Amino acid sequence: MEDDSMPTSKRRISVKEQFRTFCLQTSLHGWQYIVEKPASAWRNAFWAVIVTLSMVTAGTFLYNNTWDFVHSNVVTTVDTMTAPLSEVFFPSVVVCNINQVRDSYFEELLANQKAMVQQSQAHNENLTLVEDVDVSGTHQLCKDMFIYSKWNGSTTFSFESERDFGTDYGICCWYTPQFNFTEIVRVSHEQGLEEPNWGHWFTNIEKGAKTGKDNGYTMLLDIESFDYKFFNEGSEGLKVALVHHLDMPIMRQIGFHISPGTENQIAVTPTLISTSKHAVERFVPEQRDCYCEDEISLKYLPRDHGYRYEMSNCLFEAAFENILEQCNCFPGFHTTGDESHSANYSTCIGDDLVCVNELMNRMGQFDHVVYQGKQVKCRSNCEDQINSVFVTSSTYPNKHVFVKRPEFCYTLIRLFKKCNSSKRYPVMRAYPGLCFILEEVDFLESRCQDQNVRWKDIREFIPNCNDTFCPLEEIVWMYARKNMALLNIFIKDPYAKKFLKDVKTTKTSYIANSGGILGLCMGFSFISGAEVIFHFLSSIFPSLSAGKGGVPARKVSLDQNGPGIPGDENPAHPLVRKCPKHGCKLTRKKCHILRGRAGFPSCFKRGNPSHRVTKYPIYGPERFI
Repeated sequence: MEDDSMPTSKRRISVKEQFRTFCLQTSLHGWQYIVEKPASAWRNAFWAVIVTLSMVTAGTFLYNNTWDFVHSNVVTTVDTMTAPLSEVFFPSVVVCNINQVRDSYFEELLANQKAMVQQSQAHNENLTLVEDVDVSGTHQLCKDMFIYSKWNGSTTFSFESERDFGTDYGICCWYTPQFNFTEIVRVSHEQGLEEPNWGHWFTNIEKGAKTGKDNGYTMLLDIESFDYKFFNEGSEGLKVALVHHLDMPIMRQIGFHISPGTENQIAVTPTLISTSKHAVERFVPEQRDCYCEDEISLKYLPRDHGYRYEMSNCLFEAAFENILEQCNCFPGFHTTGDESHSANYSTCIGDDLVCVNELMNRMGQFDHVVYQGKQVKCRSNCEDQINSVFVTSSTYPNKHVFVKRPEFCYTLIRLFKKCNSSKRYPVMRAYPGLCFILEEVDFLESRCQDQNVRWKDIREFIPNCNDTFCPLEEIVWMYARKNMALLNIFIKDPYAKKFLKDVKTTKTSYIANSGGILGLCMGFSFISGAEVIFHFLSSIFPSLSAGKGGVPARKVSLDQNGPGIPGDENPAHPLVRKCPKHGCKLTRKKCHILRGRAGFPSCFKRGNPSHRVTKYPIYGPERFI
């Protein structure tokens, strides 16, 4: 039996007493009913079961909520359906002639060989013709394809807006309407650079686009179907792709065909994809399934050459690495990037091209690239723009209005140039007599270049032309119908859709969900958590619940009114009766109540501390027996 003479601060409260105190003082729902007195044992047991089930239920829900939070990554949602076009890049245009080997090339080759033979004979030199054959110019040159373009209200009549560009399909023409490539090359040469710093130019293109055909990019192109020699494809026309200006175009996958003799409305619908800052900071690329620009770089499509990281660029690099490994050569159409491949490998020719074409056709199956000495998986860019294209076409040009439009003179000027070049014989085979007719009206070449001259003003000077028929008009229109293609590229809608990759379950959502579960099942709150911690620490460090001066109890007179401590004015109260063991009546004159360390009073007879009795809580008169 505990000695009452021992100082109160050194007395230890039993676990049972501490638990009873916690149940009566906590704000958690239902716990006070477990230890409530007077009450039957069945009632206490019932509430104990209810509280236990609520804790198990809360624990199960909390576990599931925590598992979802730990294993959640990102979710893609619609951020807005009306993103402004000021956030949109107008796409660059890549155009490939389906014919990659022109007939006039052999005319040029033959003429060059004849000139070289004549030169060698004049100097009595031996010449091996095969060793001197240059096959780099078999494709249609961009300056021969391009007739004119319109952008931002200005018209360009030369090929200053494009450049020859190697792709997986062949040599194509790259058009970026915001740039004048001829001017860029000129400035670079003035600065002493052999090659322009494409990374500087392309990465500084500003965002911003406008809607509608008048605010788009118009191009008139000459397919030169008469000059076809490449028989791998039976069709004629152009292969066109609209790409981000920092991307490598994969023409075999994204290119669409444009037929000659058509005017094409190419409506572009841009879609923006972005990733929230919280998702980037919380998750690694494998979890959010995307890379930021500073997290990865491509060896053969580097930023300083005008490329960015993007999924299609990564797939191209993966295929390029497999070509170097399996074919032991590199495709000649792509020579930018790390110079090690050109130093360690030769250009693919002959049978090696079969290997190259096979691997290029499997692009997409290779989805890992080497980065910092290890293989990493290709993923999308966290900030991207995807362009959806819708194409409609109509017949072009109309025979009755063609001669009244400026395109007639543009076409006529180009025909003059063809008849005075190596293309003369191929064009004459397709259009007999064309060059002879043009030779009779050679004055038209200078007259048509005058923008103020109208065709009807000079038509009367053309031989064999009358009011109903003109051979020159007929043959020029026939050439345009079989070779010309007009492209109108424009942004369709005055706004763009924007998708956002964000954290699926944020920390705030996790805390709110967990709090809702605990509150629903147990009535738990931060205050409840503080109570649990307080009572736990109080059981270890009794001084935490001690009164002033470290004394854990204070004397409270019975006549001090308060909750559950009535005075003598209420003699019917359960406290105004004999103590259970000693028969001392709790009156103001003979007995006192001490508030103990854990909230329990001690009933004792004045002047006789040894007459200690059982402790009872003082929270409400109904709890005293």
